[in-house]
Amino acid sequence: MLSARNVDSDRWRAEVERQAPKLRIVTDARDWRSHLDGATGHTKEVGAVMPDAKGMLDRMHGKLAEELDRLGTRERMLNDQFESLRLQYKEARQGLDGMRERYNQTADEVSRRTNELQRCVAELEDIKSQLDERGAGNSNSSPLIRTREAMRNLEKEIRELNVTIGVVEHACLQRARR
Repeated sequence: MLSARNVDSDRWRAEVERQAPKLRIVTDARDWRSHLDGATGHTKEVGAVMPDAKGMLDRMHGKLAEELDRLGTRERMLNDQFESLRLQYKEARQGLDGMRERYNQTADEVSRRTNELQRCVAELEDIKSQLDERGAGNSNSSPLIRTREAMRNLEKEIRELNVTIGVVEHACLQRARR
């Protein structure tokens, strides 16, 4: 509950002025009759204009229907003319989709192989560094090379001697049989 002591008169007056347009007071009891008279007058005016307007609207409807029929015929004709182009476009689009699919697969394969190549290169670098470390420990490898060459020569001579021994044994067996 508001009391006169708690409300500022200036604020009260401003609120009344703000709310006053929202309040509507009807004082004339015959106001509905003027609306009825206006509606009756408008009905008469519409009734007078209606036959001419209906005729115009019917003619407009006929013209629009003809235009729609012509447009439909033209649209069908254009669709028939461009059907082959539409099919070509559809095939080209499907081809493009297929190419994109193959491209994506190939790109994935290239990526996979690139990663594998990087892994192999890293492994090769590790092996090279290990060989370099071993080679630094064996800086003078000429005795090893000479030893390998001597072993190859000995193996060659042993093969030649085995062939000679085989030939001699064969000759001895041939003489023993005679």
